[in-house]
Amino acid sequence: MGWLADVEKKDVKDTSTKERMTLVLTIVVVGLLLFSAVQALELNSMRKSLSTGNVASGSPAPQQQQVARPAASAPSMVGGC
Repeated sequence: MGWLADVEKKDVKDTSTKERMTLVLTIVVVGLLLFSAVQALELNSMRKSLSTGNVASGSPAPQQQQVARPAASAPSMVGGC
């Protein structure tokens, strides 16, 4: 009866591992569903704000920077063979 006891122990161990994996996967799926629900609510809120025009920018638009012009005496190409 030694081999039967070994088989039963292995089945119990496999079952607990499967139950753990099922629990972990369930937790991950529930977390993803909650995350997507929050994103859907935020998206809906943003759409309402955009349609009513109640949108304020977080910071003013940056000023356009002037690009430095090369000196008149500088060659247009440098180096080469």
